[in-house]
Amino acid sequence: MPHELSLLGVYVSPLFLEIPAGVAGAVITALLLNRLGWSRFFANPPWVFVSFVAIYICLLDVLLGKAALL
Repeated sequence: MPHELSLLGVYVSPLFLEIPAGVAGAVITALLLNRLGWSRFFANPPWVFVSFVAIYICLLDVLLGKAALL
């Protein structure tokens, strides 16, 4: 995991960028699931949304961590 990212000369936590990107990815996934009608298979769709946010944040953390090491 990268310790910090330089954003216009200011060092910020990687979560500062990963959390909004994770929420955006989960929103897109939820819209896609709703459009296809697959959200009806989930007992509690809000918990599925929170799970997708966590999954996307973890994936972005792994991807940004490996990119920072290169």
